[in-house]
Amino acid sequence: MILSVSILASCSNSEENIVGEKPEITQTPDDGLYREYYPNDQVKMEGALNEEGKRMGKWTAYFENGQKMSESMYNNGQNHGYSMVWYPNGNVRYFGDYKAGKKTGEWTFYKESGEVLKLEEY
Repeated sequence: MILSVSILASCSNSEENIVGEKPEITQTPDDGLYREYYPNDQVKMEGALNEEGKRMGKWTAYFENGQKMSESMYNNGQNHGYSMVWYPNGNVRYFGDYKAGKKTGEWTFYKESGEVLKLEEY
């Protein structure tokens, strides 16, 4: 299964998370970041929201152990800029760019071992 910041997009601002539980959400006024947490209080995902509540700038998702799962750039709620996803072992799963919510340019996909699996042009 290929995860894209569809990882982040799939963790949208809905009322339920992946396992159907209501996530703990806080928006810290001091830094303006939206954050969701795992039951162990580890940050699950975080990023900035604009005045309309849409994602802006860098959004990061983490595995439950705190290791980075994905990092993507957003503009007004759409993927715009780089997107990178990692395997639990820390190796890159894939990397590519978005423009106005659509994949663009060359995307590189890797095996869990770190070897290049395939290149795709968008």
